[in-house]
Amino acid sequence: TSDELNLQVATKVLGWIPWLEIRGHTTLYYCVVWQKPHEREPWHKSRDWEVNKERYTPFDVKDYDPVIHTIIGLPDFQGDISDAWQVIKSLHDKEWFVSIHIADTVFVDLSKTGETFEVDEQEAPIAICLAALKAVGGEDV
Repeated sequence: TSDELNLQVATKVLGWIPWLEIRGHTTLYYCVVWQKPHEREPWHKSRDWEVNKERYTPFDVKDYDPVIHTIIGLPDFQGDISDAWQVIKSLHDKEWFVSIHIADTVFVDLSKTGETFEVDEQEAPIAICLAALKAVGGEDV
C-alpha cells in the first residue's frame, strides 16, 4: 500500500524513527509519530514531557495496521513530487548521484562508488521511492 511504501522510505532511506503514541483516556487512539535525525524524542515537545513519556514506545513499521494505527506527520513521498524531493535531497546528502529521465515512463538511476540502482515506473514519486529503497537495501513493496 502507499502507507507501507511511505513508512519504508521514512525509516530506511531518511532514517526517521517511528514511535507509537497512545492518545485518549476512555477511548485509546494509536498514533505513529516521527523523530527525525538530530531531533529529540517526541515527548520532549510537551511541557510535561516527563509525564507524557509514558505514552510513547518504539514502533516497528512492520507492525503497522491501517485499521488500528493513525500516521501523524508522514509526508506522501510516493504520491507527491515535492515530498519525493526530500528523498532525492537525502540521497544527494549521502553522496548518491541521482539521474531522472522522463519519457513515456520515469526512469530513475542512482549510483555511488560503482553501485547502480535503476527503476522504471509510470509516476516520478514512486520511481524515486523504489530506487531509493533499492539503493539502501530496503525491501521491495
